[in-house]
Amino acid sequence: MSSALTDNAPITNLPQVLINQYTDEEQSLKIVSEKLQPSQSSQNSVVFEIPKKGTVLDSNSSIIVKVNWGGYDATEDTQETITPKIWGGVLGCLDKVQLLVDGKVILFQENLGRKLWLEHRFQNPDQISEIGDIQHGGNNACYVNQSYANAQVDTNGKIRLMPTQDNSITTDSKTFNNKVGSGALAWDLHLPLHSLLPALKDLQLPVNLLSQMRLEIYYNSKFDDVFTIAVDDTSAFAIGATPTVNAKGTGYAVGETFTIVQAGGSRATGKVLTETAGAVDTVEIVDRGTGYTAGGATTEGASGGGDNALTLTLAGGDFKPAITPSRKTVEFTDPYLLLDYLVYEDPMFEASLRNTMNTSGIILPYRHAASIRTTVAGVTGTGAMEDVNLQMSGKSLMKVYGIHRYANNVSSAANLNPSIVKWCGKNRSDALEDLQTNLVVNSLLINDRNVNTRTKAYHNLNETGENISFAPPATLTTNTTVGANDPTDELDVAAVVAGVDVNTTPQAYNMKDALQGSLYISAFDLSKYPDAGDTLSNSGFRVGAAPVLFRHSRNGSTPFTEQPVEMEFFVEYLKVLDIRSQIVDTRDQ
Repeated sequence: MSSALTDNAPITNLPQVLINQYTDEEQSLKIVSEKLQPSQSSQNSVVFEIPKKGTVLDSNSSIIVKVNWGGYDATEDTQETITPKIWGGVLGCLDKVQLLVDGKVILFQENLGRKLWLEHRFQNPDQISEIGDIQHGGNNACYVNQSYANAQVDTNGKIRLMPTQDNSITTDSKTFNNKVGSGALAWDLHLPLHSLLPALKDLQLPVNLLSQMRLEIYYNSKFDDVFTIAVDDTSAFAIGATPTVNAKGTGYAVGETFTIVQAGGSRATGKVLTETAGAVDTVEIVDRGTGYTAGGATTEGASGGGDNALTLTLAGGDFKPAITPSRKTVEFTDPYLLLDYLVYEDPMFEASLRNTMNTSGIILPYRHAASIRTTVAGVTGTGAMEDVNLQMSGKSLMKVYGIHRYANNVSSAANLNPSIVKWCGKNRSDALEDLQTNLVVNSLLINDRNVNTRTKAYHNLNETGENISFAPPATLTTNTTVGANDPTDELDVAAVVAGVDVNTTPQAYNMKDALQGSLYISAFDLSKYPDAGDTLSNSGFRVGAAPVLFRHSRNGSTPFTEQPVEMEFFVEYLKVLDIRSQIVDTRDQ
């Protein structure tokens, strides 16, 4: 089939309505909107049957779904705080999306949550924090700490995350809240369709002229990929706890309250349940407090005639239990689509479009992002060059993004940085120690010299993404001092997340370790735009029979940097969508 793609010419013969870009074409146009409920919905996937309406489906149509913490307990709201991941929010809950026409998969995207996180890196700081974070629940806003208080001398001038608040504070101050619960406290994930399916950045679909269309979205319900336990206060008393009475005291009456005193503990109060002649027999916790441990405790501040001689023995069963695995669940509720249909009222327009489909057919070019995953072995000392086979033989290649993460085997006795796993999850890309990269295409190196500095890597990333990637200081620097806190560090160890002060205790809460070296993304741009136009016609780099290779080396000098590395690649290449009559198919360009 002849087309602009094979004739080495710009795509000027396509109906402008099917190309997703701005035009100065004047036509009689109106928009019809619809809120579409799913035809099927479960905790694994959601399915929408797209109705035939209008002329084309606007690619800015959106999906909204509530992402809930399934184990949320309102009675523990003060003691438990769950938040989305720092950089990626709840995007990790999305596994795969596919668009079907007549039951045949036409467009799809695997490893969807990671792809969305990667795309969000190319928003400017204001956009990603004021719009992107609202859509997916991340916390990308940063600021420079300028406190000169003596207690904070080591943190002055360091980069900190912008504080976020819990539900109650947000109600009063209207500040950003990323604490997650369920129901009304769930996170409303809101994304346009062109983010889910990259092809829709380049084209819009004539839904009224196609057979039955169906959109399927598959979820990832792994708790640790979506949420972070920011607080699980097991030093607070359990609801209705009844500590053992040691010294009974005198002069107490039933219902009398008292404060529980223990080094490190605060704000817990109890009341007398039973007594015999003023001597206390049993007590119950009224206010749960925080900071208490098993052992002895005294009391003070008796509200009645008690002599404050009452003492207690606190046991493990008196305290709030830790969040159990059965409560670490992700649930999805209330999914729906907000669809916008573009309607061209001139009847000749649709008739002409239908005639083209039924005769010569319509060929729409678009970019597809293939997802490739692998794991490479650990390195001790100086590593040798190693190749990762990306295949792609015969494809028309445009862009390659490489994401690399230390495996973080937390079962090891070595300190392998639990902070970065806790706060960032898998939506991150680690700055591997002394990393050098290059790309081999058609048996030739793309770069004359290896990319061996963070400056070169950042330049390549911006060039490939065609925009500035948002990466705060030190997020491109390898973390070889995990667990340490130095006044010269660029990142602060502390933060306020969902109203909770985060510091170095326990270590998994250390924000410096969580963020340092977490946004180092390898990227290579091979796209070209001939004929002085921004068109997809022949804009890829044709790959021959030899596979594309990601060539890299790295070193390992600490337990953290010696680990195996998980690698994920998104390789953009050109495909075309063929529409003839009502038959739709895709093929490589």
